[in-house]
Amino acid sequence: MPEVNLGKVVGPKGSDGAQGPAGADGLSAYEQAQAGGYSGSELEFNQQLAGLSDGPFVPESDKGVASGVATLDSTGKVPSGQLPSMDYIPTSQKGAASGVASLDATGKLEETQKPDYTASEVGAVPTTRTVNGKELSADVTLTGEDIKTSASDETTISSQLSNLESTLTTPPQVFDLPLSDGWAEHRASEYFKTQENIVTVYFQVHTSSPQGGEIILARLPEGFRPQNTIGGSGYCGISGEKNAPADMKVYPNGDVNGFNDVGAAEYYTGFFTFVAAS
Repeated sequence: MPEVNLGKVVGPKGSDGAQGPAGADGLSAYEQAQAGGYSGSELEFNQQLAGLSDGPFVPESDKGVASGVATLDSTGKVPSGQLPSMDYIPTSQKGAASGVASLDATGKLEETQKPDYTASEVGAVPTTRTVNGKELSADVTLTGEDIKTSASDETTISSQLSNLESTLTTPPQVFDLPLSDGWAEHRASEYFKTQENIVTVYFQVHTSSPQGGEIILARLPEGFRPQNTIGGSGYCGISGEKNAPADMKVYPNGDVNGFNDVGAAEYYTGFFTFVAAS
């Protein structure tokens, strides 16, 4: 008999079949943990599970939402969309042009990053300037040959000190005192002037013609005379009597005078020291 294709025909639902046999038991939670790498005992595992029963837990719905918790991307990092706006400078800008300067181990700016300031910008003296021909690019040491005595005196301090040393070690020249007519030395009668312009005069003179009153005994040359009259004390000798006090004077014209009100004196002794007139 020929076959007839009736198409897809759905008949009424049949009754349930008989229950099949029970399947094998699945892995326990502990066994699944072991398969995942857990190495503790089953007791430890159960104790840890018991500790988790009360939480706290983060709900799944809190992941990646406001007031929730951040999620991690496939690299284990927080996605940039979940990071706050941060005011920071990338480390790539450290020590780079148009970036920020870096500090050395002492907290100071590294030498290679210091700007090239000009002397005028920092208020310094240009290194091109010199002191007595010595450049200011290094410490300057001045000697006596580098320092002049004054703006108007080109003599160096070194030369001045040398001259002063020579002067101090050279005693002043001593001259015989020019005595007035009729008077002669009884003992040394001399005068001299130091480099400080101090004149010293000492004498002991006598005469064969004793005189009274004020007497000119000697006269100092120019350069050894006082600016003003200089008074002093001395003594004189009078025939037949002991020494007597005498007034002594040196006048600006150089006269060295002796005076006594006792009588005619045949010798005088005196000593003066004063600053010579400039």
